[in-house]
Amino acid sequence: MDLSATTTIHAPVGAVYAFVSDPANDVNWRRGVTESGLTTDPPLAPDSEGFVKAGSRVARWRVTAIEPGASVDWELTEGPYSGSGGYRFEELGGSTRFTLVADVQPQGILRLLGPLFARMGRKQNQADVETLKGLLET
Repeated sequence: MDLSATTTIHAPVGAVYAFVSDPANDVNWRRGVTESGLTTDPPLAPDSEGFVKAGSRVARWRVTAIEPGASVDWELTEGPYSGSGGYRFEELGGSTRFTLVADVQPQGILRLLGPLFARMGRKQNQADVETLKGLLET
């Protein structure tokens, strides 16, 4: 299911990339995230691994590709969802078009929620990127 979301942030690509590529910052812009970070040594690079905790749910991920200042790709390796995604950063004359890419499938009983899960996931991801915009524009 495509749960991607995009916004334009009035901040330079470098600043947006620096903030987003630090997984510990997820708690500042992802609703419900109570803890997140790397489980491997920094900096973020291919094969880096990390986690994100939301309530009692924990998801683990691995970076599959990275182009500093332009993109980060990851895959989910453990948790209530399977899939992949990433972040895209596009320079727009001093601003940044930021896209959270998410192609995920719920596992177990959550899979039965199908279309409802997709609608809620897209809405939540859009709210999250708008929160990120607000943080980085102040």
